[in-house]
Amino acid sequence: MYGLITDLERAFRTNNRRWSTEPSLGGWPRLSHKDTDTSLVFALELPGFSEKDVQVTLEHGQLTVSGKRQTSAPVGHRALRLERGDFSFSQSFALGVPVDADNTAAVFKNGVLTVTVPKAEARPRQVPITVASA
Repeated sequence: MYGLITDLERAFRTNNRRWSTEPSLGGWPRLSHKDTDTSLVFALELPGFSEKDVQVTLEHGQLTVSGKRQTSAPVGHRALRLERGDFSFSQSFALGVPVDADNTAAVFKNGVLTVTVPKAEARPRQVPITVASA
């Protein structure tokens, strides 16, 4: 598992600058992820976003976090200067271990989205064998 996490970190560090439309941020959104004994934890910095602007999906062993921030002047106002433009992103992570999708949690606090994906217990399963009739 350590190899997968290292590969993800290397790929993100190498490629994130070309994905960023906000070069001053030096690759965005910034994230950290941990592999604990019981779960995978992803923390993404999302300043200027609210929980309504972000989507988290987990399917087929892949976690996807996406979002869109729109910055426009309120109705009846005219923008004089816009240094913060509209921005959207989408990042996907192959988890590489069996997970408990039903108990996955996402918490948004102070501009940081923390997604906790519990690992599923790897239980051996006996597969019954049936005899096909000839």
